[in-house]
Amino acid sequence: MALQTTVEISLAGTIISAYKSIFIVQDLASHHEMELICRMDVLENMKEELANSSKNFLGETVIVRVASASELLDYQELRFKGLVTAVNMTKGFHQKGGDLVKIKIQGCSILADDGAHFTSFSEVDLATILNNTYSGYDVGKLETSFNPSLTDTLLYSVCSNESAFEYTKRLAAQYGEWFYYDGQALIFGLPEQTDPIVLSYGVNLMEFSLNLKPQPNSFKYVTNDYLTNQFHELGTKEVTSNTQGHTNYTSGKSNEIFGKESTVFLHGYEDAQSKQRLDNQVAKQKKARENGQVFIIGISDNPGIQLGNVVQIKDETEGYGSFRITKVSHQLNEGGSYVNNFEGVSADIAAYPLTDILAFPKSGSQVAKVYDNNDPDGLGRIKCQFQWQLATGQTTPWIRILTPHAGSGKGFHMLPEVSEEILVGFENNSAERPYMMGSLYNGVASPSDWQTDQNNIKALRSRSGHTMELDDTKGNEELRIYDKDRNSIITYKSHEQSLQIYATENLEIIAKNIQITAEENINIQAKQNIESAAEGDVKILAQGMISTQSDSDTNIKSKAALAIEATSDLTAKGMNAVIEGKTAAELNGAQTKVTGKALTEVSAGIVKIN
Repeated sequence: MALQTTVEISLAGTIISAYKSIFIVQDLASHHEMELICRMDVLENMKEELANSSKNFLGETVIVRVASASELLDYQELRFKGLVTAVNMTKGFHQKGGDLVKIKIQGCSILADDGAHFTSFSEVDLATILNNTYSGYDVGKLETSFNPSLTDTLLYSVCSNESAFEYTKRLAAQYGEWFYYDGQALIFGLPEQTDPIVLSYGVNLMEFSLNLKPQPNSFKYVTNDYLTNQFHELGTKEVTSNTQGHTNYTSGKSNEIFGKESTVFLHGYEDAQSKQRLDNQVAKQKKARENGQVFIIGISDNPGIQLGNVVQIKDETEGYGSFRITKVSHQLNEGGSYVNNFEGVSADIAAYPLTDILAFPKSGSQVAKVYDNNDPDGLGRIKCQFQWQLATGQTTPWIRILTPHAGSGKGFHMLPEVSEEILVGFENNSAERPYMMGSLYNGVASPSDWQTDQNNIKALRSRSGHTMELDDTKGNEELRIYDKDRNSIITYKSHEQSLQIYATENLEIIAKNIQITAEENINIQAKQNIESAAEGDVKILAQGMISTQSDSDTNIKSKAALAIEATSDLTAKGMNAVIEGKTAAELNGAQTKVTGKALTEVSAGIVKIN
C-alpha cells in the first residue's frame, strides 16, 4: 500500500501548489533525474502566449521535500535539490484541463558535467585533486563532500577530455571510492555511518527479492615497473576478503563456475609504490566483484531510503541481512501517494560496486614541448608540457624516450633540448603513461639547411652545430663530418673513392700501434717542419731507391756507431770532404787509390808505407 505524504515543491523560490506527478530516479555516479508534471494553469497565466513564462524556469533551482503525512510513522524525509534542464509544454484538447507542463530536473551535479576538460595533477592526494577540480562552481547550488579513504599521494593524475563529473566518476572507479549525489550534495568517499533503516516485509516493505548472481572473479593482474625492470603481479585468489553468508556462498560458486584464471595487464603510472598500489587496487576490485554478486531489489513506502543508506531486511520470522542502497526511484501522484523501488548490495563489505581497475584516462598521441631533460636518476628521461598544462604550470612526470636501441651501458642516446617540440604517445592509450615518440620540426625550427628537391641530404646535428651529413647527390656522393664552423671536416667522397681529413689546427693520431699502408704512394708534406722520433728503433726500408735531399745542411748523427754499407758502389762527394776518427781512422780495400788533382799530402807523427 502506498504511503500518504505531504509534498513541498519550490521552483525558483516559489511554492508550486499542485502537481500531477513526480518521478525521481537516483543512481550511483549518475545525475539524478526528476520529472515534474503540472497543469499549465498552475504555473502560468493562460492569457499569455503558450510557454511564454514556462521557458523562464530553465536553469532555476527546484527543491522537493516529501514526508509521511502520519506522525506515527518513524520515516525520514526525502529531500532533493536540482536544476531545471528542460521544459515541455503540451496543449490539450480539453481547454485548461488538458494543458500540461512537463519539467525535467537533474541533480545539481549536472553543473559539473559541462564539457571536456584537460588538466593534470602531480604529487597530491585525491582530496586535493577534487577540491581543485570543483573550485569555481556555484557552491550555493552544488554542495560537495569529499572524504576519500585513499589518502596516498598520487604521482600523476590526468583529466583527459572529460568533464569534472566524468573525471570524478572515473577516479571513483579507478581507486574504488564511493561516488554519488545524495539529493543535496555530491559525495566522494565512504558514506557516512548512520543507523540502518529497518524494512519489515508486510509493514513498510511491500515486495523484495534476494538475488545471487556469481560473476567471474579469477584474475591475475600484472603491471610493468620499469624502475626496477620487473613485472609486479597479484591474483584475486591471493586476496582474502573475509566474506560471510550469501556473499561467501556465491563467491564459492563463482570459483567453481569461472575457475580458469585470466591474466590482465594494467597500465597505470609508475613510481616507487607501483607494487603497493597494485595490491590495494586488486583487493578493492575483488571485493567489489564479490559484493555485486548478492543484491536486493525491493518496493517500499519509506521516503527516507536514499543512496548510500544501509537497510535491514526482515520479515516476521527471520532477517535477510543488511544492504547498502545503490539505486532508488521515487514516485508520487497528485494525491500525495508515494512508493519507491530500490536496489542494494550486501553491506558486509564496504566496497564500491562500480570499482573498475581498468578505468584509466585515454588519449591519442599529442604534441608537447620539452620542459626538462636533466633526469636526476640518469635514466635518459625527460619532462614535457602539453599545451593544456601551460595555464596551471603542470608538467608530466619523468617519461621515457622511444629510441632505436637501448640497453645496459649501450644504446642510442639522443635527448631533445628544452623547449623543443616533440610527439608524445601513451602506453595502451593510457593518458597517465606517456612516453616520447620523437621530435618534430615546425615553422620556427626547420631543417632548411638540408632541404633539396631530390631529398639528397640526410643529416644529424647536435645543439652546438656538430654535424654528420650523408649527401646522396648523384655524381657527388659524400659523407661529411664537421664542427660548428666547418673548421675541421672529415669527408668521404664515394664518387672519388677518397677520404679527406681537414683540421685548421692540430690533427693527432694516438694508438698503441699505427700502420699506414698504401697500394701506391704516400706523400707527406709540411710548410714548416717534419719531425720523426722514436724511443726505440727507426727503420726505413725501400725495395727501390731511397733519396734524401735538402736545400740546406744535412746532418746524420749517432750517439753510438754509424754504419753505412752498400752492396755495390759507395760514393761520398762534397766541396770539401773530411773523414775524421778521433781515435783512429782506417781506409781498407782490395785496391786502394788516393788521388789529389793538385796536391796529395800524407802526414803524421810517424808515417809507415809498406
